[in-house]
Amino acid sequence: MQNVSSSSTKTLSPKSFFEELRRHKVIAWDHDETLVGWDGARTLQAWIEAHPEKQHHIVTFRKTADGLLEELPESTRKRIASVTCAAGINLEERLFDWKAKVCSQIGATVLVDDLYFQDVGCRQHGITFLNSHWSKKQDEFQ
Repeated sequence: MQNVSSSSTKTLSPKSFFEELRRHKVIAWDHDETLVGWDGARTLQAWIEAHPEKQHHIVTFRKTADGLLEELPESTRKRIASVTCAAGINLEERLFDWKAKVCSQIGATVLVDDLYFQDVGCRQHGITFLNSHWSKKQDEFQ
């Protein structure tokens, strides 16, 4: 699991991952293979549910939000402030920085995503990057 800031890359333990996440008020989450589709997804969903004081936004390469929220438990869905999809975006040109740019626009200071190369755009836009696949086991976060 990586935390990439403008000046360094370091490996974080699951505990440190959630400690870092707590520092942020506005959080952007990838959907596929982050909030759904892998063993740790329910842990991340539970963290969102446990932190209603934070603003949670989904930023996804999907072209449409159709059915996206329905893939999440109702208890997680009600905590999501917005969903931004890549409709109309040329991802061949914007693959590395589109999500970070969206983060900047919505005021998110951190992006949680399984795609490690998102750190490139995050560094360019001053966004903290956390790799959602910190572990394949569901560690305690509270």
